[in-house]
Amino acid sequence: MTDQLTALDHLHLEDSYLLGMITDGRQLRFRILFALTGDHPSYRSPLPEEQHCYRRGDVVADNVTILSQRSGARPHITSDPDGSFDFGSVEFQRKDGGYFFASEWLELEFTALSLRVELEKESDHIKEPSATEEANAR
Repeated sequence: MTDQLTALDHLHLEDSYLLGMITDGRQLRFRILFALTGDHPSYRSPLPEEQHCYRRGDVVADNVTILSQRSGARPHITSDPDGSFDFGSVEFQRKDGGYFFASEWLELEFTALSLRVELEKESDHIKEPSATEEANAR
């Protein structure tokens, strides 16, 4: 089996945040606000209030079989400036021919036929200025 964790190259997972999870049949999507490294093809300079270049996207696992799951500590949920919820940082590892996912909410061991990253289009991530911000810019 090819090491599909290379799909996570050029991402600062320790500074990325879990936004949610979606299951559809045997597909599992981890919704994540990714912190991109300078080597990532979609990297852009961080906005003034950002530490990293952030992009929303999914880690998509196809043909998933859950081997084990354990609830985490359930930390305090924070609301990010864009109004989305932040469920804490994420970790992915290879383990025993499968994968290990950990967040502050959940630990999950699973196998998957494939694992890939899908980033939202840049235009989907750009926040439109509010009427107040537009008035202040004049």
